[in-house]
Amino acid sequence: MSNDESAGANQSPVHYTATESYQQHLAELHAKQTVPAEMLNEILAEISSEPVISKQRIIGGEANEVYDISFAGGEQVIVRISRDAAKHFEQERWAIRECAMRGLPVPELLGIWDRSTLDHPLQLCIQRKLAGVLLPHANLSPNVLHEVVVQAGEFLSRIHAIPVKGFGYINGKGEGEFLTPERETEAFLGMEAEFQALAKRLDLRADDMHRALQLIVDEERGVRSIEPCLTHNDFCAKHIMVANGAISGIIDFGEVAGSEPLSDFVRWAYYDAAHFPLAWLQEGYANKQLFDDTFTQRLHVKRIAFSLWAMRWYDLRGYAEGVASARAKFVHDLANLV
Repeated sequence: MSNDESAGANQSPVHYTATESYQQHLAELHAKQTVPAEMLNEILAEISSEPVISKQRIIGGEANEVYDISFAGGEQVIVRISRDAAKHFEQERWAIRECAMRGLPVPELLGIWDRSTLDHPLQLCIQRKLAGVLLPHANLSPNVLHEVVVQAGEFLSRIHAIPVKGFGYINGKGEGEFLTPERETEAFLGMEAEFQALAKRLDLRADDMHRALQLIVDEERGVRSIEPCLTHNDFCAKHIMVANGAISGIIDFGEVAGSEPLSDFVRWAYYDAAHFPLAWLQEGYANKQLFDDTFTQRLHVKRIAFSLWAMRWYDLRGYAEGVASARAKFVHDLANLV
């Protein structure tokens, strides 16, 4: 979850409302990570022989260090820097290439570099900057806004048409970390004690946490025949670029995974449905069979699961306001589940 830039980023994360407290949280995170200037300049020199005339740091996401760079010749790029040894940009390269082959508006990846400092291994990714602004910042009339979200649904269909091997986060070959959905469910169950301890710290009823975990596991076990497809896994309005009343880019492929299509609708429902109706996204989505009689119930259960991950994410990072927000959504969704 991460809107790192105007052309790409990473999850693990979760998107939180841009309150003053959250901006302070981001500022503290980014203050701890700054790439050596000489290292960055050396790599930029491989991109263009023109001098850099502008370097703006973008503090908008929780995963990567990000810069908006302009060269004297007019070229503009986005530099993203990861310190996560478990995640890298190779999976994004694979997903972006597959999407581009299907005519989707995605960033052009110019290169990936492996470097290190005394403290961390680093991986740097440079992409050509896309035109436009992020959808939540676009000043669109209601009719145009509707058309853009419908278009987002059509583009999401194309992403889901890309086959992958396995489930969970993919690697640079389009292979998920779990061969079967059963293995993915087992990994989730392996975290039950951690979720129960989290419930105790957050003053959640043990019975509620037990019910939530059972609902999630039952849901996962009920869909064993699923063929995994590529999921953006962070498909939200803040990862859609808009220019001239249409989508100019889909960004932030840091969370790409092998899963079922429903997963991407969960993120949209969790973050964006109040401003960008889920029904509009569904309107543009090609496979209407996905929206059968079980769709709403399954979406609801997966929202509860995502609230758990959000609580855990912000609890690990000591961000109390983020924990409280995710806790409130968890309690609300569980109480309203039929």
